[in-house]
Amino acid sequence: AGRREALLLELGDRLWQRDCAADGGERWLAALRACVARLEGRPREVVRRFYGDGLGRAEVAAAMGMKENGVKTLLQRVRVVLRRCVEEQV
Repeated sequence: AGRREALLLELGDRLWQRDCAADGGERWLAALRACVARLEGRPREVVRRFYGDGLGRAEVAAAMGMKENGVKTLLQRVRVVLRRCVEEQV
């Protein structure tokens, strides 16, 4: 487990140096903000509650009348959409 953690940290640092070090990641953050702003309806609300408000999946599910697994699935799908959107912009 310790070796895996060290490897993940090293890979994360390499990615940061490759993609973000020049501007502190501002280009990626700006793209992410623009992509999140394009979200509408339930996906936007789930992202706001989960990431913005820091609620857990169970709390988001209760607040939105969803099942916890539904929140998990929606977050997975939204992450894919956001990743594609950000990659297209940068």
